Amino acid sequence: MQQHLDALREELSRWLDQELPQAVLKVTDGLADQLMAELTHQAEKNLLPRLIARLDGTAHQPRARKDES
Repeated sequence: MQQHLDALREELSRWLDQELPQAVLKVTDGLADQLMAELTHQAEKNLLPRLIARLDGTAHQPRARKDES
């Protein structure tokens, strides 16, 4: 009986060695995709309007010289 358990344990270990790296890679790739999508959404929602406003503001106002500020 112990030999059967050892054989099962060994086979499971081999299978995990083969399959686990790919499974982990798939999960982390999915997380990276979700993170990039969320960051892109947040940038479009929050950062982009501020950048556009900043560019519009500086395009209409002359830059102050260093000795005037």
